[in-house]
Amino acid sequence: MSMGFENAKPKKLDLSGLPKGTPKISAEKEKGAVKRGESLGFISREADGPSEVRRNRKKAPTKSVFITGPAPVINQFIEYTNNLGVTSYWLALEKLLSR
Repeated sequence: MSMGFENAKPKKLDLSGLPKGTPKISAEKEKGAVKRGESLGFISREADGPSEVRRNRKKAPTKSVFITGPAPVINQFIEYTNNLGVTSYWLALEKLLSR
């Protein structure tokens, strides 16, 4: 079923008349707009100071290993991990390997 667009070529938009960059407004006009916004309950999302400090993490390449084994052995490893208080199995494995 034809909709009549099989021969249509896309047209390019002429954006030459649009201004580039941030529009310039006077300080008075901006203050007025901010005041009107505050009266309507809008709150500024601009940061008052430096943002929260984040920890720099070193990313290491990762790999996945899927294992199956006898239930008693896997259960013992899970119990070992829980007793160590670590949050992931790889940390428990690392501790086992560093013995």
